[in-house]
Amino acid sequence: SSKGGRSIIGAGVRPLTILQIRGTSGSGKTTLVRQVLNLAPAKDTMYLKGRKNPYFYRLKFRDHIITVPGSYVSECGGADTVKTYDELYAIIKQEHAAGHDVLFEGLLCAHDGKRSRDLWEHLGRDPVLFMILELTDPLEVCLASVEKRRAGRKNPPKTAFNPDNTIRRYKEVQRSCEQLEALGIPIHRHRRDEAVTVALQLLKLPVMVTEEASFLLL
Repeated sequence: SSKGGRSIIGAGVRPLTILQIRGTSGSGKTTLVRQVLNLAPAKDTMYLKGRKNPYFYRLKFRDHIITVPGSYVSECGGADTVKTYDELYAIIKQEHAAGHDVLFEGLLCAHDGKRSRDLWEHLGRDPVLFMILELTDPLEVCLASVEKRRAGRKNPPKTAFNPDNTIRRYKEVQRSCEQLEALGIPIHRHRRDEAVTVALQLLKLPVMVTEEASFLLL
C-alpha cells in the first residue's frame, strides 16, 4: 500500500523498485531492456486504443511483475515512443501503485532532472524504491556503436554521422546523474557488459553469476 506517494512495506513483503537506465546514444540502454524482455517467461503486451505500437509491457516472472513502458517493436524503442513525459510518468506511477516493479529507458528522459526529482518526492525519497543505473562505457565506444547501428540498417543514411548530439547527451547524462545523486537518489554506474546482471539484481531477480555469463534462475 502507499501513503502520500510512499510505499508502506509490511513484514515479509518485497519493496517495489522503479529502475531507470540512463546513457547516451549507443550506450546500450535499449539493448539492456531487450535482454530483460527476452528473459521473461511470459509477458502481456498492453496497447492504447487508437495506437498501433505497444504502450507498455508487463513481464511475468515467478515472484513478481516488471512493467516496461514504451514499445520495442522497432530498433530504437523504449520510453521515447511514449508521446509525452506526462504519459510516461503516469504509466510509471500507475504500475508501481498496482504492485509492479518498473524498468524504463529512453534517450529523451536520460538527462531529465525535474521529472526524476518529482518522482523521488512522490516516493518519499526512499532509496529502495527509485534508483538509476547509469551506463558508463567510454564516449568512443558509444560513438562506434551508433555508427555500427547506422551502417547495419536496411537503408543506411546517406549523410555522414554527426557525433555532436551523442557527445552532448553523454555530458548531459553525467551531469544530471551527479545532480540527482546529490539529492540522495542512488546512482549505480556500470559498463554495458555487466549492466544486465546489475539490473536483474536491483530488480530482485535471482541471478547466478559465473566467469562466463549470468543466468536468471527461474
